[in-house]
Amino acid sequence: MTPQDRDPFDDQHDWILQQKDSGKLVSGKCPLGNQRELRRVIDAIGNRDYGKLKDLQILLGLPLTEYTYTGIRPPEFNLMEQAAVYDAEPLVRRAIQRQLDLWFKEPFQLVGRKAPYVDYLSKRLKQIAFVTRIPTRQLFRTVVRSLLKYSNSFLIVERDSALSGGVRKDWMKVPPIAGLFPVSPLTMFPRFEKGKLIGWVRLVGRGDRYAEYPTESVIHMTLD
Repeated sequence: MTPQDRDPFDDQHDWILQQKDSGKLVSGKCPLGNQRELRRVIDAIGNRDYGKLKDLQILLGLPLTEYTYTGIRPPEFNLMEQAAVYDAEPLVRRAIQRQLDLWFKEPFQLVGRKAPYVDYLSKRLKQIAFVTRIPTRQLFRTVVRSLLKYSNSFLIVERDSALSGGVRKDWMKVPPIAGLFPVSPLTMFPRFEKGKLIGWVRLVGRGDRYAEYPTESVIHMTLD
């Protein structure tokens, strides 16, 4: 297995370990609730056991309404099953790896009608790669691999004016981006308020800690 084929989700990013508050301990106050009960909720959704789900909805504050809900929303499908299939079935794993290799068979380059914008974007990607120590090609491969495995991919956006090469304009409400970090879809849960997405909750470490992110700090990509 070559370095570029390693699943980056197996590694702990230095940026997580260096944070003063890298995550809060999962406890009774954790928005995800008790881990054992959370597993039961996810299993009930994956098995379409709506009777059991109705009994468990109070754990995550998930009223079973048609259009609006408030609380943490587990995934519609059990992504852990996809991860298990990927690990257990060599043909599936090889097919996904083959697709990934085809995506990156040829070198890529940034193109656009306005050269200054293309040059700026290229420069910023190089700066982000330097700060995060994740090469741009590896970042793109991680995103695509996640899309092929789970049909979902997440990037945590870290903003820091001191570490970013971007210039903060007067109209910008947040600091420029300093880093983009891929995270596993298995750890991400959206938080809703009356049907509106207001943030994300992520399990970190061994699942005994969690971190919360506003919507502007998470990039969520999907592949139908």
